[in-house]
Amino acid sequence: MAASAPSPGAALADLFGLSGKLALVTGANAGIGKAIALKLAVAGATVIVNGRSDKATAAAVDQINEAAAASGGSAIAAVADLSTVEGNAALVSAVEATGQPLDVLVCNVGVYRTIDYADTTDEDWEDYFKTNIMSTVRPCRSFLPGMIERDAGGRVIIVSSEAAFKPVPEMVAYSVTKAAQVNLARGLAEQTKGTSVTVNALLPGPTATEGVASYFEGLAKKDGKPAAEVIKAYFASREPASLKQGLLDPNEVANTALFLASKASSATNGASVRAEGGLYRSI
Repeated sequence: MAASAPSPGAALADLFGLSGKLALVTGANAGIGKAIALKLAVAGATVIVNGRSDKATAAAVDQINEAAAASGGSAIAAVADLSTVEGNAALVSAVEATGQPLDVLVCNVGVYRTIDYADTTDEDWEDYFKTNIMSTVRPCRSFLPGMIERDAGGRVIIVSSEAAFKPVPEMVAYSVTKAAQVNLARGLAEQTKGTSVTVNALLPGPTATEGVASYFEGLAKKDGKPAAEVIKAYFASREPASLKQGLLDPNEVANTALFLASKASSATNGASVRAEGGLYRSI
């Protein structure tokens, strides 16, 4: 039987807190993924932090454990390449090793690069498919059925992108895979009908991750201008519809992810939730 909706008088700490919950965030050793993992841990969850680099993943776990110590949350490293079947199996083993079922799954791992469509090879397309799509498909297939069977308020968050609905001309392959993730999220949400489990897509806009910041710093150095000036000019010319007119902080995206992971989001299912600074001039 599906869990009842939180009462109006429920404490905010109960609505948004994740104490006792087990969460998994893929691609979480940097950028948006790390910000989400940190936010969930500070909310009290035990968070399995996935990454492909031993060093970067260990560093992220240390940072998260330090930040979450006061709240009772914690982080565990799970190094695995989710573009492979073997990597997903290693992730399943990491969850099983905790001795408790997974409550929150955040599929964040992905790749992006700027490349002209005509120069995008079959190998490039296959890499995008394996990393952005299959690295989402496999964990969902591994953990969503158990969430539905337990019917205990499980949460799946698929981190897509504003590019799903606003394709980037120089990132066509990336945009296609992000649109596929949105469709996947809605399709999986249909499986949860009549339960307390939810599946949603999260759509960040341009965010000041390490890679994006480095890109703009490179442009600034090339043009001999401050990075802030280059970013402002970029949004004025390339993203005039943006209401933010600047890069998002990863924590801003993570705040939305925390909502979707919490009890407070019980009425939000099968949705594409924007956290893109108002890039879409639509309602």
